[in-house]
Amino acid sequence: MSKAGGEIGAGAVAGVVAGVVYLAEMAVDLKVARHNTDDLYLLGRTVTSDQRHVRWYGLGFHLVNSAIFGMAYARIAHDRLPGPPWLRGVAVANVENVLLYPLAAFEQRHPGIRSGELASYRNKTAFLQNVGRHIAFGAVLGVMYSRLCSRRPVSQTN
Repeated sequence: MSKAGGEIGAGAVAGVVAGVVYLAEMAVDLKVARHNTDDLYLLGRTVTSDQRHVRWYGLGFHLVNSAIFGMAYARIAHDRLPGPPWLRGVAVANVENVLLYPLAAFEQRHPGIRSGELASYRNKTAFLQNVGRHIAFGAVLGVMYSRLCSRRPVSQTN
């Protein structure tokens, strides 16, 4: 496998691991803030209203998104940013968070928000919940990616 291919693979794995940590942090902040911004429900409810499957679809979408984000981080951001790996990951994840926040203006179209199953994402509480989630995600992404790349054997060319 080429160096770039290994980096992309490491980015995908690091992204999935970071995505799981994001979900753990989300579970905590949902209990603490008592503001229902459940991203699994947000993602899954776009494709089904079947309560038995909403969060499962959401989990699939979330993990795929996490892997793609990890691959993009590996290819575009990791080597271009200064600082320790955890800080690079936190910076990139929160830039994404800030850039996507304006999309909350379209939330009235989301079936889960329209029906009241989910709380609004257009307020300070929801934004702060997402900052915490993205700090957890980014820190793990940066560290995990760096560790995976440092353990990869150097390919030999003949």
